[in-house]
Amino acid sequence: MADLNYFSNCIQSVLSVYAERRSNQKDVEARLIFDVNRHHYQLFYIGWEGHKQIFYPIIHVDIQGDKIWLQLNQQEPHTYPLREVLRGMRAS
Repeated sequence: MADLNYFSNCIQSVLSVYAERRSNQKDVEARLIFDVNRHHYQLFYIGWEGHKQIFYPIIHVDIQGDKIWLQLNQQEPHTYPLREVLRGMRAS
């Protein structure tokens, strides 16, 4: 992999854009977890729907060795395909 920091920053930027999109529920928000030392990146929804707690992972991306792994992609089908975004990343 050309530059681990470059790919880490790209993944963080992409997930941050996805996190800005709002959930349909007012008491549910998008949260990001970036473990840049171990190269794990997650987007999930957390909050409450009435008396029910919501914890719903949306996207999980790992960098392992020289590969980017899209471990989970639970986006709505109408959004731009994350797999294509990750595939299109190139080192500068």
